[in-house]
Amino acid sequence: MNLPKQLGGALVGVLLPTILGSCEATQRLIELDFYDLPDTRLENLDRLHTPRTGHHYTVVFVGDLEYVLGRNRRTIGGITIGEPGNSGDEKAPQQLRSPSTQCLELLDELLEFDSSDNPRLSALQVAWCARIIDEDPSNLSRERACLGLGPLAVGLAIEGPVSLPLDAPRADAEQTAALLADLISSWRVVREGLGGQAAFQEKLDNIRATTFDLNGSRRTLVALAGLLAGAPKDSASHMALVALIEDFERRTIEFSLARALTDSSGSASLVRAACVTACVEAGGVDMLARFMSVLEEERLAGAERDEVLVFRILDLLSIYGFPESFAGLSTERYELVKEGWYDLLVGIAVEDLDGPVRVKAMQALERTTNGPDSLREEDWEEWYYQRIEQRREREGLPPIRDAAKESEDPDA
Repeated sequence: MNLPKQLGGALVGVLLPTILGSCEATQRLIELDFYDLPDTRLENLDRLHTPRTGHHYTVVFVGDLEYVLGRNRRTIGGITIGEPGNSGDEKAPQQLRSPSTQCLELLDELLEFDSSDNPRLSALQVAWCARIIDEDPSNLSRERACLGLGPLAVGLAIEGPVSLPLDAPRADAEQTAALLADLISSWRVVREGLGGQAAFQEKLDNIRATTFDLNGSRRTLVALAGLLAGAPKDSASHMALVALIEDFERRTIEFSLARALTDSSGSASLVRAACVTACVEAGGVDMLARFMSVLEEERLAGAERDEVLVFRILDLLSIYGFPESFAGLSTERYELVKEGWYDLLVGIAVEDLDGPVRVKAMQALERTTNGPDSLREEDWEEWYYQRIEQRREREGLPPIRDAAKESEDPDA
């Protein structure tokens, strides 16, 4: 049973004075689980996952109120309750038949919490999405993590999927740990009111200037979120941490999207498709135009297509259309680029073996052109050839049929 957090807190404040002396009644209150906290999901996700790329099959999960009561001593409703270590670990472990399903449920619940005005929670949501995309064995969880990054990336001005070159220098695990240890030591001085803000800012700048890979960026983001929890809001240290968190959210999201998009396993098509959705949601229609350019390049190279990925791109195109401009191209140049995309779409509509993909290509053509309102391949093929003839006429070239006859005439 989960009630709104504010109502839950009020009920706890009212009920605790009368039942605090009864262990049995306190346990019943725990089972009611009035609170609905993202930190409980974070705790349970951590308990579920092994240190490397796997899940535990035996886990002790905690409920929301149980988590609150177990966080050492806390004041709720004006009453101090809770004892150190009382975090649910005394319960019998739960045997899980499908840890992947439990992971998906916990991640989905975590991402339902609004973090638009909570930079700490936003950072931890990004970090968990990144960890699951990079390490989790379940493609369903990885797909959900990709979709979760879309809303979290809005406003961060991401550049899309970004990968470090293989030979690019980056901080290894030991260097990352040393940088974070220095930052934490500097933070303690600031937190205890002993000054040190300039030194703390220097440590933040050192981290900002360091190149991390996906794993290093994610771990740094978690550490920064932990420091932010103890920083007074609107203080200089709080604002400095928030600025660096946004930088590392951007890095982590870009690396995570690249990790998802370049997954070459045949079973990861939905993960790649979810990555495209997240890119478009975060970066706008320009991202969609970039994916169309990639599809065109693959067509020209004769590369094998991922039908699930193609379907998702065409579906988004049928919704949003093309951007008004793209990549700083002149109007004339952009029109030529779009002609190539129309060639691609008509080719898919007429020749593709997958029926749903053909239909989606025609819907995309309806959205992006003034062509026929039709889902018949023949109509779009006719429209396409009419455009070619019109283009040849503007360029002073003979119609295609006449040009073909001339090429067949030995006296021509």
